Amino acid sequence: MTDQTLNARYSVLALLSRVGLYGGLALLFWFVATQMRGQVWFTITNYVLATAMTGAALKVSYLLLTARGHVVVSIDATGFKDTRLTSTAIPWNVIQSVSSYIPYKSRNTTGVRLVIDPAFSQKLSLRPAARLTWATGYGIWGAAILLDASILDADSNEISRVANAYIPDRS
Repeated sequence: MTDQTLNARYSVLALLSRVGLYGGLALLFWFVATQMRGQVWFTITNYVLATAMTGAALKVSYLLLTARGHVVVSIDATGFKDTRLTSTAIPWNVIQSVSSYIPYKSRNTTGVRLVIDPAFSQKLSLRPAARLTWATGYGIWGAAILLDASILDADSNEISRVANAYIPDRS
């Protein structure tokens, strides 16, 4: 075992860039909807997209204002804890591997793949927002949990390096 710990928080710069992206897209969709009055289906679609992007911008703005200094991912001797996923730490004896991965159509490693024991994954109590995988950026595929590290102040390689120091050797 090791005595390394990692406490990753939200990156202010990453959250600001997401607010700008979602807000800009909301303005773009709203502008296009106001200019295309003749095409009813196109106008409605753009208003719906503008509303969705505004909601995403407000959600990220809320995170920016309220989550200052709060630890999101914590790695220590007790286990791996991502507060976006679960309120308790996942113990090291059920974690099989932790690795960085490249999300679909991306060039950089911005995700962390956490493979846990299938029996434990059935008992794992997830936060309600984590169950909506399309809305939160998490993927739960059997015993593998895919976590988004792109908005954290620690990169996915650092998270997997520190976590792998705690995983017991199963050979």
